[in-house]
Amino acid sequence: MNQMKKIPVIVLILFVVVLPVSGINETTTGSDTISDSRISPTPVWSDLIGTENVLVSCSHDGQYVVAGSNNGFFRMYKRTGEILWTYRNSSTSVTSVSIAGTGEYAAAVFYHPYPDIGETVYFNRNGTAFWKLSQISQLRNNIAMSDDGSIVAVSIDKTLNRLNSSRGIISSTAMPEDICRIAISDDGTASAVASHSCCPWRGASGTISVVDSNGKVSFIYPIDLSFIDIGMSGNGETIAGIDENKLYVFDKNGTLLWNYSSSPWFRSVAISSDGEYISAGSQYYVRFFNRTGALLWDYYDDKGWVNAISISGDGNFVLAGSSNKLLLFKKTGELLWQYPTPSDVMSVISSRDGNYFAAGTKDHVYFFNRWGNTTIIEEPKNADAEVSRTEPTRNQRDTTPATQLASLPAVIPILTIGCLCIFRQVRQWKK
Repeated sequence: MNQMKKIPVIVLILFVVVLPVSGINETTTGSDTISDSRISPTPVWSDLIGTENVLVSCSHDGQYVVAGSNNGFFRMYKRTGEILWTYRNSSTSVTSVSIAGTGEYAAAVFYHPYPDIGETVYFNRNGTAFWKLSQISQLRNNIAMSDDGSIVAVSIDKTLNRLNSSRGIISSTAMPEDICRIAISDDGTASAVASHSCCPWRGASGTISVVDSNGKVSFIYPIDLSFIDIGMSGNGETIAGIDENKLYVFDKNGTLLWNYSSSPWFRSVAISSDGEYISAGSQYYVRFFNRTGALLWDYYDDKGWVNAISISGDGNFVLAGSSNKLLLFKKTGELLWQYPTPSDVMSVISSRDGNYFAAGTKDHVYFFNRWGNTTIIEEPKNADAEVSRTEPTRNQRDTTPATQLASLPAVIPILTIGCLCIFRQVRQWKK
């Protein structure tokens, strides 16, 4: 009988030995599935820089971020949140910002409301102002920069100027209407221009145009409403523009590929670097299209306007900024996370790989990764292995590490042998 009492002890020992190596592996990598902790993400960092309108841009790898504010601040950050330098032009508002894809150069437009002067300042990564260009302008000028920063496109009223890194004017092109938005191809050989006019005696009108490397207008497309925003693919092959009611998509020759009408007014547009995906924001909606014009999905939000939108280079991720939140989607339409903001989102940008995002509200800069935590991956080990290169493990995402467990099939032989030993021992005791 005393021997029988040993059976529970043997069984307990067996389970203690087996359980730590049994079950299913709960550590997950390479997944963007929503978890409760990621619905409301944690910014990697944030910074108070303005009071009314903060504009942002970032290098292709998300390593460097620039932000400009309505109170004349222009600042460069590392993606860790470290402030590299700050430049301020008092009594001005920063109306446009741009950074080279390499992060080596940055530029901003500082607008003086009195006496209507726009000053473009071109910096290197160390914060040295290489050159300044001041011109009288009744509009808040726009700026865009090529991938290596060697070509800078600057709009001044009805003129598009293309300059080199030494401030030499490459070309100067007159447009039929006032320029409201510009975009540029990665190599700087093509610029897309959205223009508009609002004359009391003939109403609103607008054009969308492409200017080549020689300053020649490749095509011009007129409409009856004012253009609001424009985007160009990195290869310069596809152009997307919006007016109040329609989204237009063109090829580089000016052929209208398709258009889409929206009853709520459009407010923002973005295009992937390969031109395969286009996203547009309007009142209440985020919409996502492929290059042929098929509406792949839309997202409804009854809280206001989608003021800003950005797509990763491959189109895999879409970041949208609305009146009171940031929203991150996969290209399938799956909502990965949303972050409530205390004020309107004015500007958003995505790194090319979709791993990092920056947003400007009325007063703050916010910086996120796509997993919604504070992880920064400084040096990817393998550029070809997307999952192992970018995706944090669950141990990195959560505060409580998951137990590493082996697969169930490996445990079955152990349990079988243990049960046979117990059965044999019981038979011997009975004898």
